[in-house]
Amino acid sequence: VPTIGDYKVPPIRIPRNLQDAYSIRIGGSVNILPKWLQLRLGYTYETGATPDSYNGVFFYDNNKHLFGVGLTVTFKRQAIDFSYAHILFPTHTPTTSQEKQLNPLNEKGAIVIGNGTYNSSFNIVGVAWRGSFF
Repeated sequence: VPTIGDYKVPPIRIPRNLQDAYSIRIGGSVNILPKWLQLRLGYTYETGATPDSYNGVFFYDNNKHLFGVGLTVTFKRQAIDFSYAHILFPTHTPTTSQEKQLNPLNEKGAIVIGNGTYNSSFNIVGVAWRGSFF
């Protein structure tokens, strides 16, 4: 009877077949108010390391864009850094995926789940304090 009794679960192997990836980055900073306020901007484009045939819901890696902005406020020997980044994965629709559901008790019955339309983005926010008292 399924799910009743003891099972010996074999090792789970998740092939990734990663390939070379590259990134292009550009950024800079400008002092808006010398010794008080600095603005930073940056952009990154990075290719995905996972080929379409191994992309899936468990591990999605596609080309991505990162847009970042930062601001530093300095006073005496103290500084507060604010940063924000938006990472965007353009819509991607793999159709040749070999990524199957994890089913160690019935590997032959596992079905392909990696095909479909993927669309993702996320935000990163940071605040940091730097300083000395002496």
